[in-house]
Amino acid sequence: MTSPAFRPLLVDLLRQAQISQNAFFQQLPPAELATIGMPECWSAKDHLAHLTFWRHRLASILQAIIRNEPQPVSDDFEQLNPVIFQEHRFRSWPELLAESDQGYAELI
Repeated sequence: MTSPAFRPLLVDLLRQAQISQNAFFQQLPPAELATIGMPECWSAKDHLAHLTFWRHRLASILQAIIRNEPQPVSDDFEQLNPVIFQEHRFRSWPELLAESDQGYAELI
């Protein structure tokens, strides 16, 4: 008995995650999409920006491994997360969604 290749399964899982994420955000009411979060209470948009940042970071690490190059420096995530929050909290939904899709494309 042979097992299916891992890569096609992973790619399918990433595609399904992207579809599910985008469907979730599309069903949010306009008021939720317009909410600007606070450091102690993130909005949906803040969570999207956060996940997108870390998705890009993972893609960079994997690309470095594939190319046999040094990996990006691993900063302390607890110190980095507030910085990510501040940098992205006023960005638009369309901009963040496009960047999120780009992050998924990099991984796929």
